[in-house]
Amino acid sequence: PPMIVKADGAQTLTRAQRLAVTKSETGDLMFVEIEGKKESIYVGQPLELTLKIWIRPYRDAQRQIVLSEGDMWNLIASETSWGPFAERMQELADSNQRPGGEEVLREDNSGQSRSYYLYEIDATIYPQRAGKIDGQDVQIIMRYPTALGQSRSRMSSMFGDDAFPFSSRMFDDDFFPSPFGGNRLSVTSVRPIVADAVVQPIRVKPIPTKGRPADYRGAVGQYTIVTEAKPTRVKAGDPITLHVGIAGNGPMDLVQAPPLADLPNLAQSFRVPDEPLAGFVDGSQKVFSTSIRPRSQAVTEIPAIPLSYFDPDAEKFVTVYSEPIKIEVEKADTLALGAIVQAGDRGPGGGGDSE
Repeated sequence: PPMIVKADGAQTLTRAQRLAVTKSETGDLMFVEIEGKKESIYVGQPLELTLKIWIRPYRDAQRQIVLSEGDMWNLIASETSWGPFAERMQELADSNQRPGGEEVLREDNSGQSRSYYLYEIDATIYPQRAGKIDGQDVQIIMRYPTALGQSRSRMSSMFGDDAFPFSSRMFDDDFFPSPFGGNRLSVTSVRPIVADAVVQPIRVKPIPTKGRPADYRGAVGQYTIVTEAKPTRVKAGDPITLHVGIAGNGPMDLVQAPPLADLPNLAQSFRVPDEPLAGFVDGSQKVFSTSIRPRSQAVTEIPAIPLSYFDPDAEKFVTVYSEPIKIEVEKADTLALGAIVQAGDRGPGGGGDSE
């Protein structure tokens, strides 16, 4: 569209430019598929996915050269959308690694078997909403080579005389470097190809509402719960630090603490903070901490703490409990009213301070 340019106090409107955009024809140069290990899962249930990318090796018939799987991978554009595989790709990039390619046979669009490089990327996701996983957010963009040519060495390019197109400098993909710093063979021409991932839709089912326990807080998988208290010998009203540890096979960063203030067996004997607890993840477990206070000396234990979760394999809710913790609670210290009066009474005339 036209754009406004302001310069030297004057305003100018550029002309509109007409563009003709056509879809990049991938043909049978690249195929992209997502393979799931299950056809349906529940919200929050782990799902293992494998992204498979087949790329036909570029062959220079004149020079009898076939680009390697590493050369072909390096031509995948940074504009590629990795979808649920983005985290795994970032992990590989941070460790200066990439997916390895394997040469395999695959049928092209005409049914003829051809050689392809197959790259596989694994990822585990935990869908957080019901619906379907269809791979629409995975799109592989590649600048597929169309020609190889001679390029100047990096040393000679320092002195100018660079007669090669911008694309070759952008990729800087050189092959068979000369030990004398002479010419190199590199990609001199490319064309973009784009492939969307093909996947059989995987259905994500919502967590059932029937039979859902009142203390359920969204945990999906299989879990255990343990508690620890310090000290276990206190006076009524004194604080006790309660640690709640949860271990399981689900996404631990999403696990929430049991609603302690809503547990009758705990709340009737202890004063319990009612705000949500923050926890920290340590491997396959998550630990929460809070402070509770026994209401009277009649309290003899911290009751078992329940944890409810949905087991996607058994397709039912399960509640597990921690072990009760024995404690000793003494009577709270009290200050006699007479002692307070005597401390403030300094005889006739009232010589005591007052506030």
